Amino acid sequence: MMRWIARACLLSLLTCAGCDGCHTRGLPRPASAGPWPPVAVVAAPVAASSSAWEMRGVGGGGALYLPVIAPDNQQIFMATDMGSLFHSRDFGASWDTLDFRSFQGSPRTQVRFTADPNVLWSINAIREDAKLSRSLDGGRHWQASPRDSLDGSPYYLEVDPERVDRLLVSTRTALFVSRDGGATFQSVTIAPRDAGLILAGAFFDGDQIDVATNVGLFHSADGGASFAQRRITGIPTGEVIISFAGAHQGEVRRFFAVTASDADVWAGVQGSQHGAFRGIYRLDESASQGEVVVRAMGGRLPREQHMMFVGMARNAVDVAYLAGCDASRHFPAVFRTEDSGTTWTDVFVTHKNRNIATGWSADGGKLGWDFGEYALGFAVSPSDPRRAVLTDLGFVHVTTDGGANWQAAYVAPADRNPPGTAILGGKPYRSSGVEQTSVWWLTFASPETLIASFTDIRGARSVDGGRSWSPSPKGLVLNTTYQVIADPRGTLYAATSSVHDLYQSLYLTDGRIDKGTGAVMTSANQGATWQLLHDFRHPVVFLALDRRRPSTLYAAVVHSREGGIYLTHDLERGPGATWNRLSVPPRTQGHPYNIRPLADGTLLVTYSGRQEGQRQFTDSSGVFVSSDDGFTWVDRSAPNMHFATKDLVVDANDATESTWYVGVAQPAGAMTRGLYRTRDRGLAWQRIWDGASVESCSFDPRTPDRLFVTTTEDGLWRTENVNTTQPDFLPDRDYPFLHPLRLFWHPSNPGEAWVTSFGGGLRARTF
Repeated sequence: MMRWIARACLLSLLTCAGCDGCHTRGLPRPASAGPWPPVAVVAAPVAASSSAWEMRGVGGGGALYLPVIAPDNQQIFMATDMGSLFHSRDFGASWDTLDFRSFQGSPRTQVRFTADPNVLWSINAIREDAKLSRSLDGGRHWQASPRDSLDGSPYYLEVDPERVDRLLVSTRTALFVSRDGGATFQSVTIAPRDAGLILAGAFFDGDQIDVATNVGLFHSADGGASFAQRRITGIPTGEVIISFAGAHQGEVRRFFAVTASDADVWAGVQGSQHGAFRGIYRLDESASQGEVVVRAMGGRLPREQHMMFVGMARNAVDVAYLAGCDASRHFPAVFRTEDSGTTWTDVFVTHKNRNIATGWSADGGKLGWDFGEYALGFAVSPSDPRRAVLTDLGFVHVTTDGGANWQAAYVAPADRNPPGTAILGGKPYRSSGVEQTSVWWLTFASPETLIASFTDIRGARSVDGGRSWSPSPKGLVLNTTYQVIADPRGTLYAATSSVHDLYQSLYLTDGRIDKGTGAVMTSANQGATWQLLHDFRHPVVFLALDRRRPSTLYAAVVHSREGGIYLTHDLERGPGATWNRLSVPPRTQGHPYNIRPLADGTLLVTYSGRQEGQRQFTDSSGVFVSSDDGFTWVDRSAPNMHFATKDLVVDANDATESTWYVGVAQPAGAMTRGLYRTRDRGLAWQRIWDGASVESCSFDPRTPDRLFVTTTEDGLWRTENVNTTQPDFLPDRDYPFLHPLRLFWHPSNPGEAWVTSFGGGLRARTF
């Protein structure tokens, strides 16, 4: 549970995507599939990322939610808690990312298909404001439902796959049905639990609609015009349905359900509630009208298996899958039945990777199956019970033969390890396009050796110019590496921490940060292995070498009482070096960020955001300058920098190093965001752009007039006239992810740019 909370970041809402094709099944397209009342339209190409910015990381590494397989049995969609929605057209061999301007994913994102492959539905988390959305062109353009059409934010979505006009949407407290393509909604009378309404699933079968919730099972015999609660016999008191699937074959209609403890589940959360699991049930319709007879069907399931999802093809009543967690080992688990639940077979055999063509996380790897830990989503093809997809806290796996064999779908197919084999240490991998974790820094140790600083997977190393990567180099043991720098001799130094996401979303309070640990690590072999240089016992977020004194290294250490800027003057002594904390700049409260030593000995630092109380930002951020080796500090912050300052970049085109650029985010209620510039070392500041909350910026080394800017939720921007009084900024519409962190230029190929991100992996392109 804590692991899910730790990875959940800025988004907790929903998204959607598209498929190609034309009108099918001969159904007339209802008038309701036409325009809604006037609403905002958000348009973007489905796969803008494939045209310019190429995914260039190791693949995987973050939570993936609620996959769905299209009726064509080739397309898959799945979301993340970091804003991406991934789309595959070749059943997981490769993936594209929907442009964030069109859609943003979240743990509640559910893509739904209709009888027309051009008409798709989903819940869009754009701007963290969940909206029911529809596409009429296979996902290329989307239209949001009028905000007042539902009483509350949408949580769950089910759509009739044989029509284009019927859908069910639930909020936290109510269930709604539309029979006119979302033009109008009617409330279905349900009294939700205190934990909220869980729409566990729905089965559409002509005019019969069966809807399972944690309140009960509801049935409509008139296409959704009315619903009645069905009597259920056989599920013990205190258990509620959390996942539901159905099938119709011949004269048989059959349902399966997963139940959990009513007291331990709540709306909008998947997977992490697996400890609340109680039972597997088959629901058969009886001759008695309105009654469903329940049979417990999980008796032969091992006790330690905690299931959260059930999946079926719509046309196979005897075949069903369960997905969840092997709680004894904290591994993802999948079971399959071919006899209507009488027996269940373990079909995701993680022991020795028996039937899984693995990626870099598996049995024998530096990061094993416990990294993925438990299912966060599971789907079966609606028409082919042999096809299924599993997602978890780090990865996605697919099967096309009923679970007899599985393939890792987060790395390039050619890089998969054969089933039944151990993972080779140090083997490089290429991404399939699925990247959903944070990359903080990129270091060029040599023209071909690159080091990427990651959250969760700690780091990755490439020896072929970034074309492939070996994850989690030996010796990096803490959750996050924030930065790696190199001294003139080629020795590397890494800032590491057990606390991820520093100065992002939830990780701004002393309570979340002060319990963490951190250290400076060092490598003498270009990042192949790492050793401890100094254990600070608190997170280390930034490092800098003094250009005048090669034995002087600065470290930004984060802690409410002991945080600040530390330095050593005897770096050559390695672990025996002596470290001292510099004096504390005025107003600051232990959240240092950047360190920028200038050629003349001036030391610049930024302190970033800190929250306390009701998520209020404290007046403790900004830019601080010392001209006496940190004995005293001058506050050179603009007033708007006092709460959420980010990166400080010194303009390398100014030989006097007097021109600085500083990014500022926007705390709640304060219009401070933007990019700031000073030409006189902070005596006077100008906000040259206020269009977004800014993380950082980077000059194109080929021209002093071009500057790229990274933002917290508005993607990548650029200006071609940064040296004017008021530069013009335009979005880079080829970059598809909402939260880039920093842009780096390859020192041996100045036209090659790399962008790290907060939750969107690593991308590169050549200009």
